[in-house]
Amino acid sequence: MVIYHYLIRMLRNMERNCLKMHRYCQNVRKCSTPTIEDHAVVRSKCSDVYSNLALEDWMYENIDFSNKSMLFLWINDPCVVIGRHQNPWKECHLPLLQKKSVKLARRKSGGGTVYHDKGNLNMTFFTSRKMYNRSKNLNLVTNTLNKLGAVATVNERDDVMLGNKISGTAAKLGRKAAYHHCTLLFSCNLAILSSLLNSPYDLKTKATGSVKAPVTNICEIKPELTMESFIEQITLEFSKDKEYLVSAHEETIFPGIQKIRSELISWDWIFGKTPKFDIKTDILVTPQYRMDCSFQIEKGYIQDMLFSSHEHPKEAILAKKNLLHKKFDPNLIHVGYKSF
Repeated sequence: MVIYHYLIRMLRNMERNCLKMHRYCQNVRKCSTPTIEDHAVVRSKCSDVYSNLALEDWMYENIDFSNKSMLFLWINDPCVVIGRHQNPWKECHLPLLQKKSVKLARRKSGGGTVYHDKGNLNMTFFTSRKMYNRSKNLNLVTNTLNKLGAVATVNERDDVMLGNKISGTAAKLGRKAAYHHCTLLFSCNLAILSSLLNSPYDLKTKATGSVKAPVTNICEIKPELTMESFIEQITLEFSKDKEYLVSAHEETIFPGIQKIRSELISWDWIFGKTPKFDIKTDILVTPQYRMDCSFQIEKGYIQDMLFSSHEHPKEAILAKKNLLHKKFDPNLIHVGYKSF
C-alpha cells in the first residue's frame, strides 16, 4: 500500500512537470528574443568579425535592457575594425589587408580603428540609456586586472593603461538602450597591428580620425595572466557565474541576424558609408606611363578626377572616362587605360 501511494505521488509530480514544460515551450515559441538574466555574461563561440558585430547589434536592437545589464565577450580572427564615421583609406593599409587576407569591418559605434586577432578580447557592456556608465565598466576591467596582479589604470581618454595602452573604447547610445565596448590586448600580434594601421595614401577628409598611441600586450608585463583567467574572474565579478555560450550563426535563436551580417559585410556599408574625401595617387594612363591624379570621392564612388600634368591629354581623358562614377577601388584605379 505504501509503495502504491508513493507511485501515485510520483506520477502526479511527473504530470505537473510535463505541464510546466509544455507551458515553457509554448512561451519560448511565442518569445522572439532569448531569455537572459540580469547581470549575465554572454560568450560568443564564433570568431568571425561580421557575425560577432551582427550579434552585438542584434542584442542592442532586440533585448529589453530597461531592467537588466549584460556583458558580451567575443574574440575575432585577424581583422581591422573602423568606427562608424571613419575613412578606411585613411585608417589602414588596404592593399596589405588584401595581401594578408585580413578582413575589414565597419562597426556601428563611433571611435577609432582597432586591430583584432585571437590575442585580443572584446567586451561589450549593455545597459539602458539611463544606466549607461562607462567609468563603472572600465573600473570593473581595471579592478579585475588588479586582482589578477596587473596594476592597470584609466587615463583621461578612457584608455586602460598598463604602462602603455592595452585597451581602446567606444560606445553607441540610443533612445532606450546603450552599449560601451572595449578591447583588451593580451597577446596580440603588434607587428601586424602596426603595419596594417598605417595608410599609404595622401588624402583630405573630415572623417573621424584615430588618435594613435603606443600599445602593449598584457603578456609582456604579466606573462602568467592569461585571457581565460581574466574571463573567469570578470565573469565572477560581473555575474556571479551566470554565463551563456552562444553561436552568432543561429538564426532560430536570433531571428534576422543573417540579414544584419549581410549588411555589415557589404561594400556599401564598409566603403560606401565613408564621408566625402579627396585623395592623391598615381595611375597608369598607358601601359608604360603613370600620372599623378587627385580623386574626389563621395559615398565610395569617384565623382571627379584632376591630373597634375597636361602630358598625354588623350590618355588622361580616356582614363577619366573609364573611371568616373565607378567604385574607388585601389586595386583598379592604378590602371586608367582600361574600362571596368
